[in-house]
Amino acid sequence: MRLVFIWLFLSCALISFSQKRKVALTITYSPGPCMNADSTLATESIHNKPRPYANKSIIYLSEKGRIDSASTDAEGSLTLKLRKGTYHLFETWRYYLYTPLNLPFSAFDRACMIKEWEKYLYTITVLRRSYKTVQTNLLVELCEENIPCLLQRP
Repeated sequence: MRLVFIWLFLSCALISFSQKRKVALTITYSPGPCMNADSTLATESIHNKPRPYANKSIIYLSEKGRIDSASTDAEGSLTLKLRKGTYHLFETWRYYLYTPLNLPFSAFDRACMIKEWEKYLYTITVLRRSYKTVQTNLLVELCEENIPCLLQRP
């Protein structure tokens, strides 16, 4: 009987430690200076409103080095099931060490790009009964006017 009680206790403890928590957040981006030539000052405020980061892949990395990916929906919503721990969310080009807009590496300052690749969008901390999300870097639409680390503008 005592062995059954110990086995039951250990089973319950193991299940509670391995449970995943549902984490939901909405990812948005700022349009930045990427405006059409026909934009006017009257419509500029509309262009600066955050927009959903819709149908995009996001890479998330756990504190233990495990990586996975997920996609946002049409509203920029992202839902993950995560175990207790800390996670960092990256844009795919930053995690996979690409250049913005897939321009050639020769057009960029390498030391600057190394710093850019380290920037993650969010930190998610999953606790036993709750979770906390912190946006660590703003997501800005990239265009010719604001590509980071570019040596020469096109």
